[in-house]
Amino acid sequence: MNILSKLFGGKLGFKILTAECYEYAHVWHPNCNLAIWDAVFDGFFFSFRTYATFYIVCIFCVFFAFVVECNRYKTGSPEDQVRFAAQRYSPLVRLSDRQPCGVFVLAMQSTVSPNFYQLLGFAIWPTVGFVNGWLSSFFAILLENRKRRPMLALYLTNLASETLYRQLVNHGYLRSYKHGECVPFAIGLAGFVYLYKQKQLDERMGKLVK
Repeated sequence: MNILSKLFGGKLGFKILTAECYEYAHVWHPNCNLAIWDAVFDGFFFSFRTYATFYIVCIFCVFFAFVVECNRYKTGSPEDQVRFAAQRYSPLVRLSDRQPCGVFVLAMQSTVSPNFYQLLGFAIWPTVGFVNGWLSSFFAILLENRKRRPMLALYLTNLASETLYRQLVNHGYLRSYKHGECVPFAIGLAGFVYLYKQKQLDERMGKLVK
């Protein structure tokens, strides 16, 4: 650990942070494990209140469509019925498991950084915010439906650009402008449009730009 701290601090020029992880990450509890529990417990109920109605309606709609079409295809062969059930139950399962997976990713945002601190024995600015934010976004995209991953990636890029702008303003590197947080995202979106017109985007990203 001393070798790594000398590498990052001496050779690479990073500032070694001496504060404990609960002083900059999970400030609501000094114990890392209990802080993880608090994040999961509170995040679960917050997410449940936010998305419960939407997911319950979607699940009932999928189940109702499944029952109606099952009555329509009762005379089919056993192989067709098994294939049909698998096709109809898969979206029901995806809708049901999105909540716990989302809570897991929510907890990662505030707990990955302390885990890096425990593994390395020290912290630098990238491991405090950038690394754990990137990992949380990466796992959130992996958990999402494959067809909706480009949309989620674009949404997370929008959040990241807004956060970057606000941090630069808070630290005095930029002046505050009305709706200024939209400028970085607009620049990135203009780049997507340019690549789309040059036909350098794949089919899914092209549909997203449309």
